Amino acid sequence: MARYHLNLETGSPGLCRAKEGNCPYESISEHYATREEAARSYEDYRQAILLENIEKITDYDVANQLMSRLYTQGLMVMAHIVDLEAEVKRDQPEEDRQQLEIILGERREEWTHLQKSTIYLRARLSRLGWEKSDNSVQH
Repeated sequence: MARYHLNLETGSPGLCRAKEGNCPYESISEHYATREEAARSYEDYRQAILLENIEKITDYDVANQLMSRLYTQGLMVMAHIVDLEAEVKRDQPEEDRQQLEIILGERREEWTHLQKSTIYLRARLSRLGWEKSDNSVQH
């Protein structure tokens, strides 16, 4: 079975050719079943780094792109929450229901985090927008 890992500097997924347990990158990058899964993981990693450093973002376009990604991700999370809520209400074994409720709780936490990040990023975009318009007036 093919395994992929990430070059965290470039974001490029690479096919792991090492035998199980002998990968030199295993300590810095987990393995993924597909190239797409590895690439998606890198985008999530980049987003997490950006969110941790929102105040350091000085480029309006970068902040705007991140806002767009957060909005899209928020829509996907909310759609998943709605689906999970419907699934929890269906007749099913208690063990399955409990597992769904755990996942639902995690998704709600993710939704809350996305909302907080979006609010903070909007404030940053607003400041950058003013700075951008101030700079364009001065030149």
